[in-house]
Amino acid sequence: MNIGPHHSSVRKTRGSFVAFMVLGMLGAGPSARACGPELSLDTSLYYDFGVSPSELSWLEDADALEGIERKENHPWSMRMALARARLWEPILRYRAVSGGDGVEIPLTSGRWRWGRVTHPQSGSTYDVVHWHDIDDGSYTLYFRRGTPWLCQLAYEN
Repeated sequence: MNIGPHHSSVRKTRGSFVAFMVLGMLGAGPSARACGPELSLDTSLYYDFGVSPSELSWLEDADALEGIERKENHPWSMRMALARARLWEPILRYRAVSGGDGVEIPLTSGRWRWGRVTHPQSGSTYDVVHWHDIDDGSYTLYFRRGTPWLCQLAYEN
């Protein structure tokens, strides 16, 4: 399993978090857990939920990695770790640069956004992690509310 290079301090990850990542990644696909029927590969935060990604809270990659380590068993940390792992190969590895603290993704390449959204028709609520890319590589990951379980990965163009 490759979650991509990261800060050296994050490499001290404990066994429970590693077990979560391995088990979570084995079954994590575009439909790893059942979501509501309103979600698909074409789901858009803006068009389907009426939420612009810029309305969500944001973090730099370094801050996301620090939060993952600090609260390793918290659903937020698990969602961020899974999002970074899922998006490493298709997009994040092309945005990463080497620095004094290891490999980081500079703010000029994109930023993490996260929050909670409610579908206007169904009323279903999801926690989301969104990679807001500088180019055409933005993605939103939808999670069952309050859990680390991915239920949909959608490309945002």
